[in-house]
Amino acid sequence: MQVLELEYEVKNLEMPLIEMAKKEQTGKLCPFVENPHSDCYIVTLDSLKVESAIHYCGKNFKDCEIYKRLMNSKGKEKK
Repeated sequence: MQVLELEYEVKNLEMPLIEMAKKEQTGKLCPFVENPHSDCYIVTLDSLKVESAIHYCGKNFKDCEIYKRLMNSKGKEKK
């Protein structure tokens, strides 16, 4: 990886996750980001969870096991 690409990625990681999602072309964001569950990646965001948070809290939130579990439990509460 070139130095410029690495610097660009580091600067992007420094931006808050919500701001990053707003700048994506799709504009999709996990519905739990603004009011996250205690299990969500962004609650205890550290260097080990940054990649997962960017991936799952953005446009790929429907692939997230935490999202699926929370949505499943919400469905059970409504019954």
